[in-house]
Formats: sequence, structure tokens, C-alpha cells
Amino acid sequence: FFDRVPVEEDLAFWLNTLEVGFSREYVTSRFVNSQEFFDLCASFGISRGIMTDEGEAINPGIFAFSERLYVKILERSGEMDGMEFWSKAIADGTVTPVDAAKSFFTGPEYLGKNTTDAEYVAALYQTFMDREGEADGTAFWLEVLGNGASRELALVDFANGPEFKEIMASFGL
Repeated sequence: FFDRVPVEEDLAFWLNTLEVGFSREYVTSRFVNSQEFFDLCASFGISRGIMTDEGEAINPGIFAFSERLYVKILERSGEMDGMEFWSKAIADGTVTPVDAAKSFFTGPEYLGKNTTDAEYVAALYQTFMDREGEADGTAFWLEVLGNGASRELALVDFANGPEFKEIMASFGL
């Protein structure tokens, strides 16, 4: 998994982990989900995938979808812990892909941007339709928001559209 000889302390740690009762699947998942393995895979231009602690593979599309939320909504790369958190939550059904997107839009990082309604609508188009908004559609949503409708109302409408369903399908969701 790391293309190197193990450090003695690391080897002892993992052997002890097995001896105290953790499964081989658990240990394997720790290797697969590690930053070091992620970096090694990236150096070869491949995705590493993700595993649950029980050793079950998580659909790699879910990981890519989680990464996409960071890029489209927060306009930055996702950190490994965050992408793993969202991937596992979506995979085990704790949250839906739409709920995950809502969490990004309502989280402190996005709210800290103090976006205008126009910036918010542009982010909705990018996130849920993967494109720029057309003039009429953008004007419609700016008027709706300007008349007092909540941003969540707009988000739900975008999330329920056929374009987002196609995007989710492309990720195997």
C-alpha cells in the first residue's frame, strides 16, 4: 500500500492491533483510507477508493461526489478527513447526497463567504446543473429570493431537478 519497507514501530503497532482483536479488514481499511496511500495513488494518476472499517469498498463515485461538493460549493479542494466523512455518511445512508449538499451550503465556511443572492444562485447552478445559469432562469431566482423566499427553497428546487438526478447517476448514486 505504501511502496516502502515498513518502519519497525509501525509494523509492531499493526501486529498489536491484530493481536488485540481488530480484524484484518479493519487494518486493511486503515491502509486504504490513509493519506499516504492516497498520495501514492495520486502519483500514478489513479483514484484510491475508500473502505468502511468492516472492509467493504465504498462506491468510488461517492468519494468523487463528495470531492465535487467541496469544489463546486466551497471552491476549494476537499481535505481527506472531510471527504471520507461525507463518503461514508452517504454510503451508509446517514445522509442523502442532497442533504450533504445542503450541509455545505448551510455550513460556517460557506456562510462565512457572505455571498450575494447572485453568487448563491450561480453556485446552485454549478452544483446542481453543472453549468452557468441562463439569463432568464437567473433573473427568475434573483426575483424569487429578492421577494423574500428562503435560499433553502431555491436549493431544494435545484436539487429536485432532472439535471442533478443525471449528475448523481453519473456518480452511481
